[in-house]
Amino acid sequence: MGQTSAHEILVLRWIENTTSRLHYPISSGLLLAEFLDNHILELDINKKVSFFHELVLEYFAAVRLYDSYLFGPQSIYPYFHEWKWFESIVMLSGLLENAAELVIEVSAVNLVLAARCIASGAKVSQEARHKVIDACAQRFSGSAKSKIDPATALLELGTEDALRLLVTILAKEDERFPLTQDLRKQVS
Repeated sequence: MGQTSAHEILVLRWIENTTSRLHYPISSGLLLAEFLDNHILELDINKKVSFFHELVLEYFAAVRLYDSYLFGPQSIYPYFHEWKWFESIVMLSGLLENAAELVIEVSAVNLVLAARCIASGAKVSQEARHKVIDACAQRFSGSAKSKIDPATALLELGTEDALRLLVTILAKEDERFPLTQDLRKQVS
């Protein structure tokens, strides 16, 4: 994981290995040509193959994360901190039949990402939603800088409960307090 391009020869071998493993009788060259013609992949002058659009890359990364997650959920935990994986994790949450466990695990280390998973339409229980909101409430007791993530997560969620909690907390904040100033800067 992490590589975004490969030489054409390696891609052809990968396609050949994958299609034979899946018992799919098609020429790797023909399939690569189809991917190129349909603008899923592109080939540069150095014979490097890459995804045509970052969104396509993120989708296939999400599919790979899905396989890893089903094999062992802890195998994807390191990606919860890496912003370049956030969109793929959000897509992963949408691929799962029930993303509640994933969202709860993510919320332990990244509230904003957990909220984005929920806001994207991932299938999660009300209990999981409330756990994320509760985690936000607990994290408001720290320094002003540590309050930005829970505030952002509550805004991402956008539910009545999340916004009510945020308004209640902000109403108690002093206007000169850094959290209020930082939020005003982000909104402006």
